[in-house]
Amino acid sequence: MEVVIPDEEREHEREKEEEKLLAKNQDTTVAGESKENEVGMATKTTVESVRGAEKIMEAIELFNEEKVKEEEFKFINKNKDVFYKSDHPILRAYGNITATRYVLEVIRKIRSSELEESLLVLPFSYVPDLLQLLGTFVARGREVELACRCIFFLLRIHHGRITTNQTLVNVLDDLRHNTETKIDQLRNTIGFNLAALGHIRRQFESKNDVTFFSDATQRANDKKKRRKRTTQRAVLTTFTKSSKTLSFKLKEL
Repeated sequence: MEVVIPDEEREHEREKEEEKLLAKNQDTTVAGESKENEVGMATKTTVESVRGAEKIMEAIELFNEEKVKEEEFKFINKNKDVFYKSDHPILRAYGNITATRYVLEVIRKIRSSELEESLLVLPFSYVPDLLQLLGTFVARGREVELACRCIFFLLRIHHGRITTNQTLVNVLDDLRHNTETKIDQLRNTIGFNLAALGHIRRQFESKNDVTFFSDATQRANDKKKRRKRTTQRAVLTTFTKSSKTLSFKLKEL
C-alpha cells in the first residue's frame, strides 16, 4: 500500500498548475524564427527551467557583489601584499570557491534538457555579464563545450541586441578569438589522443597476437551472419530439390 503525504501531493499539484500557467503566458519562440524551423529546442517553459534561470540570476548577482567587495578590498590594501578571500556563506559551503567558479557550478547543475530553456527566459539585463563570465570560462579552459553551447545559444536568441550593444564589442571580439583557439586546441587534443590509442592498440595486438574485445565481437557477429546465410541457402536448396522430386513422383502417378 502506497503512503501519500498530503503536503507532497499538494506541492505536486501546485507545480503542475504553475507549469500550465507558464505554458499559457510565455512564448518561447526565438525571434526571427518560425516554430516549424525549430529543431531539438524545448518549446515549453517548465518550473525547472524558470528555477534554472533564477539560479543563474542569483549567481550573477552574487558574482557582481563579490566583484565590488574585491575591488574595495584591493583599493584599501593596495600597498599590502594580501589577497581577497570571500566570507560569503554560499561560497564557503562550496569549499571556498571563487564567485566566478560558483556561476560555472550553477550552470553545470542545470539539466541539459532545461539549459536552453533557462537561458531563453533569462532577462537580457543579465546576458552581458553572463557572456563575459562564459568568455572567462573558455579562456581558462573550464567546461569549454558547455560554455560554447551557452554562448552560441545566447548569440542566436539575442543576436540583434548583442551586436548593437557598444559595451559588448570587446567582449564579442574576445569570445570569437578564445572560442576559435580553444576549440582548435580541443580538436587537436582529441585527434592526437585517438591516434595514440590506435598506435597502442596496434602494438598490443602485434605483441599478443590478439584483437580487442570489440573487434572480436564484431567478427563473431559477422561469422554468425555468414553462417546463417549459408544455412538459409542450404535449407532453400534442400527444399527446392524436395519439391522437384515430389513433382516428378506426382507426374509418374
